[in-house]
Amino acid sequence: MPEPVVISDYVCPVCHGLCDDLTVTLRDGEAPQISPPCERLQDWIAELETRPTEIAFVRGSSASLGDAISEACELLRKSELPLLTGLSATTTDIVRAAVHLAETVDAVIDPCCGTGDSSALEAFQRLGISGASLGEIRQRSDLILFWNADPLRLSERFLDRFCGESDGEFLKQGRADRHLVAIAGNRVDRPEAAFDQWIEWSPEEQVEALASLRLALQEGDSSSLGGDSILSDLYVKLVNCTYGTAFFDFSEFPKALRTLIVKELTLLVRELNDRTRFVMQSLGPETSLLTARQSICWQTGGAGAVRFVDAAPVYDPIVNSAVRVLVSGETDCCVLVGGEWIGRLPESAIAHLSRCDTILLSPTVRELPFQPTVEIRTSTPGYDEPGTITRLDGVPLRLRPLVSPRHLSAAEILDRVRRELPVLGDA
Repeated sequence: MPEPVVISDYVCPVCHGLCDDLTVTLRDGEAPQISPPCERLQDWIAELETRPTEIAFVRGSSASLGDAISEACELLRKSELPLLTGLSATTTDIVRAAVHLAETVDAVIDPCCGTGDSSALEAFQRLGISGASLGEIRQRSDLILFWNADPLRLSERFLDRFCGESDGEFLKQGRADRHLVAIAGNRVDRPEAAFDQWIEWSPEEQVEALASLRLALQEGDSSSLGGDSILSDLYVKLVNCTYGTAFFDFSEFPKALRTLIVKELTLLVRELNDRTRFVMQSLGPETSLLTARQSICWQTGGAGAVRFVDAAPVYDPIVNSAVRVLVSGETDCCVLVGGEWIGRLPESAIAHLSRCDTILLSPTVRELPFQPTVEIRTSTPGYDEPGTITRLDGVPLRLRPLVSPRHLSAAEILDRVRRELPVLGDA
């Protein structure tokens, strides 16, 4: 019997928390052993091991990889406005290849996780952000707010790794030195076990509370809070903490309110930094787009929502939004990298995907509300493909594969399409 393969310090790409302290042991014919145990990673590996053997499809029929790539090239060659989107939880290599292809065909490129929400990005671009790595938060933060953010939905180990019993350099007693406050809107199954305090506020009350707290900070006392005991208590905690953190997720709020509350929280954190050290960090679905947004920004100057005109990038977060381009029906050919996010798109966007040409590059088989014109199976970062991915706090981590490559990567497919395009264009 061959010796088992042991991969230590494995970076798990399943959750946006990107646990980087796992040990995976692989034995022939046996399920992988994971330490510490992770059910999500176990299920993810099992799903990938049972993938169908077919690699490529054209209009629903099995095809050779070469025929599928040729068809994709033809669709892009005749397209008047291609759109490259998806790119959720992907690697820098894939995003780099997508940008090169978008530049070649004068396309719009915009990462999308289905919500079309860029409230946090827009607020940070206008107001700036006080941020920190999760490691720094673990070592220093004695007050942690979960403002509509569900850490258990993000990762089962998030609280244990960054807010739990483990001690920090400046928090010698671990969990006893940390005060965790959850603010309603949270979708946590066991709040009484995970948090020290639970505050029930409606979305409208949360906006009002943020504005009231900011006014009290500006005036230097809590008299403007009108005797509200909950607000007054939170005010005291905010001004007396040594290092505060606000994790937030407003993805399920109405769009208009979402933009306002991110702005108010950003301004509150800015005000708090005049008194103490305070940082904020999103735990929402948009964190899965961080790798793509950073990579696109490095190459074009815009964090997504870029349209190439004569190979020159034009950034416009409203006009070039993937969701807007789909809903308006402007694109006639859409390249979708990954497919897990498609079901979260607005119905009108999905309806347009069923009408226009679509090229889907995805490692897994998923039920879609439309039939892709071209569909190609790709390798999976962290399973049979290496690559660099960015954690939600902006820290890049290197993924290592568990098994040998079984398919071409999405980056290799995109590069091959780009190289073959001029040949078709000259034909």
